Amino acid sequence: MLNIKYLLVFVLVIILFTILSPFLNYKNLPKIFIVTSASMEPAIKSGSLVFTKSVDPKLLKVGDIIAFSSPNNSKDFILHRVNQIKSSSPLHFATKGDNNNVLDQWDVTDLGVKGLYIFSLPYFGKIIAFVRQPLGFILIICIPAILLIISELFKIKNILDKKNHFKIIILLIIFTFGLSLNNIQKISAQYSSESTLSKLSFSIGDFISPESSLNLEDIYTQNLRDFKINATATDNISVSKIQLYYSYNYGPWLLFPDVINADNGFFHFTSPLGDGLYSFESLATDISNNIEVKYFDTFNNQIKVDTIAPTTNLNNFSLSTHIDNGQDYLINGNFENGMTGWTVGSSIGDHHLINEIGTSNSVFILGSDTKSTNGTDSLYQTISLPASASSTLNFSFRFFSHDTADFDHFNVNLVDLSGNNILKNILNFGNLSSDDFDYDSGWQNLSQSLLPFSGQNFKLYFSLTDTGEGDNFNSYVYLDNIKISTLDARVGETTVVNFLTFDLGSELLDTTPDFNLNLGENVLNYGATDSSDNSESNHQQSIVVLPNIVLNKISQNNIFLYNNSDDFIDLNNYTYTIDNSSPLLFTNPISLPNSCLVKLFDQQNNLLDSVAITDLNSTFWQRATDGLGPWVKINNSPSFNLESRLSVSKITLTVSGLSSTLPDMSYAIDYTDSSGQQEIYGQISGNSSGFSSRDFYLGTCSTGGTCLPSTGIGSSFIVTFSNLPSQTFILN
Repeated sequence: MLNIKYLLVFVLVIILFTILSPFLNYKNLPKIFIVTSASMEPAIKSGSLVFTKSVDPKLLKVGDIIAFSSPNNSKDFILHRVNQIKSSSPLHFATKGDNNNVLDQWDVTDLGVKGLYIFSLPYFGKIIAFVRQPLGFILIICIPAILLIISELFKIKNILDKKNHFKIIILLIIFTFGLSLNNIQKISAQYSSESTLSKLSFSIGDFISPESSLNLEDIYTQNLRDFKINATATDNISVSKIQLYYSYNYGPWLLFPDVINADNGFFHFTSPLGDGLYSFESLATDISNNIEVKYFDTFNNQIKVDTIAPTTNLNNFSLSTHIDNGQDYLINGNFENGMTGWTVGSSIGDHHLINEIGTSNSVFILGSDTKSTNGTDSLYQTISLPASASSTLNFSFRFFSHDTADFDHFNVNLVDLSGNNILKNILNFGNLSSDDFDYDSGWQNLSQSLLPFSGQNFKLYFSLTDTGEGDNFNSYVYLDNIKISTLDARVGETTVVNFLTFDLGSELLDTTPDFNLNLGENVLNYGATDSSDNSESNHQQSIVVLPNIVLNKISQNNIFLYNNSDDFIDLNNYTYTIDNSSPLLFTNPISLPNSCLVKLFDQQNNLLDSVAITDLNSTFWQRATDGLGPWVKINNSPSFNLESRLSVSKITLTVSGLSSTLPDMSYAIDYTDSSGQQEIYGQISGNSSGFSSRDFYLGTCSTGGTCLPSTGIGSSFIVTFSNLPSQTFILN
């Protein structure tokens, strides 16, 4: 009987020492902790009792297992292996859990080291944790202690005299026992938002922890940033609260501020980091302050938030220079004159001019070609469009990436003047190939109609986002040839026209179909939808298909032709006539009368083009090189012409003679429609030859993409140039 009592006392002392060990400040005493997670498995099991000893941090070496204070809360402890000694003065360690995939996201200093791992006892930690529960404390500590005390008291009672010594001893025992209970401290395991996956922390907690789970209702992709997540938890006693943690694009775990103060309920998640891939885990706490122990897995409970519609642009890589004609509303889009007109919207990244490899052409770089920028680098310019302009945005880019689109991407947007609200997404582009971390898009030349933004002021915004996950995962983009042209896209008869659709958030479902283009004016409607049911606003794009070869300039002794295709054309296969003459070859000498009708035929004798001209003795006639605009008589002073395109609610103004002494001229075009008198006004600039064309849309366009043409348009248009007499054109 005596041996059993001594054994019981010994066990009680060991348990009491284990409970109080973390609070003892004596250097040479071993400290004992309970492992509450699996990041050191298989070397150290979750629920083990771990013994550590005091150690001089300078004597530590790679491979040692150390206990150290949590960088997030000095009252919490972590047990991980020394992976690297990063510096000796000051002393810094890199640590890692054996069961973790990556290094800890902190450095441990010599002041943070609390002990060197000696050995562990599997499952003993669970016994100690059970003792800290009310039921465990009563069964393991109180009842054996009371039985032992009662047994000894009866022996003492027989020895003591019959005075009040026995009562005094009983009172002292009760007082001491109550005082010891009051002085026992509690330590709870706190989850750190800085940890990667799970980490090994220490807690003197309950053995029976609550358990929680999430129900995402089988949703993976969805187009709402605000949605509900159902959470439930169970416990042997009662659940106090459930907390929600989220990881954005496989990043660190973050605590969502809302809490469910019950064993079930809904989190109203608001996607605080915007569109992207969110992973979720729940953590429950019971009324005894026991915190759930759980392995946080970023590949579980995922929802991809995608609220951005796809972007579709005309791929004008093969449109040659036709799109550059007309007036340009953007300053220095080729960057040869430095940064005139542009504003850099960030302090990170390279954002400077460089010469394109192998050329003297200056291009602009967003991001960095040497390191990750950890943010968004941007460039913008404020644009003002006339109310009646038929404008098109054209730009070229080349995107380089060593990371995937979830982390690094390139965006082109129209935003309001505050720079905060997006009016239109022009392009969302990134590396969608998870197997290629040396991605090069090559030069892409895209075109987007700006008809819905006629008469508005906005910012044209280019931005490159690089999350800065490491210098080896950087991304950057080259920009060049940015124009907002007033001339519709013009293509040759054999030009292949296609559209490029991009979507970073989810899979594309419906994309722009192929179009059969006809000679002349083509108005295309296009858009796309992704698997998150985000539908792109329907676009309207005007494309003019030109014959492969057209009449361009005519003088008394010359007929000039223009080749709209990229192919070689043998003029021996083409003929022309003067008035009603027989077909003539271009190899013969040309002599035209003062007034005549010139017709152009192909090898099958099909009529391609014709023009009636006069006054060839004193001047010559010319039109835009693409052959679309009206003919203008060229002499020593500026002249102009107006062409009807009323079938598509447009007119084309052509002007010549804008010399270096007269680089541009103000104009006004007056006409009537069903609303009354209308006027289009502005300035037109010439190109290097002093010759230019410009398109005008006769109608109104809303920001939602709907363009309503004017009705009841009269046939009379009066064009007035500064310092020149007005001229009336009758258009049908």
